Amino acid sequence: MSESVFPFNNLNINIKYALSVEHDNNWYEVKSKTEYALWIIQNGSLIIEYAQEKYVLNTGDVFFFYPQILYHAFSSVKCSFIFIHFDAVLDNNYQALHFYPFDGYYPSDKIKSNLIPLISSVSSLHQKEPFAELCILGSLMFFLSNIMKQMYREKGVSAIPPCKSALARLQPVLIFINHHLSEPIHIQDLANSINLSEKYFITFFKKTIGTTPIHYITQVKMKKALEYLNEQNYSVKEVAALVGYTDIYTFSKAFKKTFGISPSKF
Repeated sequence: MSESVFPFNNLNINIKYALSVEHDNNWYEVKSKTEYALWIIQNGSLIIEYAQEKYVLNTGDVFFFYPQILYHAFSSVKCSFIFIHFDAVLDNNYQALHFYPFDGYYPSDKIKSNLIPLISSVSSLHQKEPFAELCILGSLMFFLSNIMKQMYREKGVSAIPPCKSALARLQPVLIFINHHLSEPIHIQDLANSINLSEKYFITFFKKTIGTTPIHYITQVKMKKALEYLNEQNYSVKEVAALVGYTDIYTFSKAFKKTFGISPSKF
């Protein structure tokens, strides 16, 4: 028997959410996921900016998000989609798929037949049918295996050892950023943490994540600030401090540049 291209014999998929959502006109979102996520477009259309690329998604299309990668999603019309969040566990690693570049856009015409069982299983789960959890797990594994085979055949994607995975190497940096948003974050310190020079770290980060470290940190801070403001438990000054800004003017300027609206409007 030939050796498997992807050594996933011990891979486990843990589904965390499988829900449907609808958004009104002019919906906008900027986030990074904490788990893997699939969006299956049901109605309408939307635009996703992810890793410096822009994608237009229509009914039947799918987008596969990896954790910790910032994205922008927006739609000028009403839209709805199914979203499935899950962990991919290999040994003690809950983000095992990071070693392989399978994230991104999958158009309907290439995945339609493989998607039907997955959509059906989500419906079964919502209707609380017997064995629905087992059904959705099996259909998700089936779908993932098929898009992986498709990517491998079309682009010649090869298995990358974990020690050589760029995204895996940056994981400690991304986690540190998320846990220290209220503190000054210095690029040199981030570079030192993974034994790179500052200059090479900036190039490495941009190539891997799709944006510069400074821009990424700002976007993560703004996303967290938006969450705080939506809670309506903090003043703008307090929110600025919570995401590491001592100057409320600088914070307000960065927030408005990101979302097109002043934080004082919340």
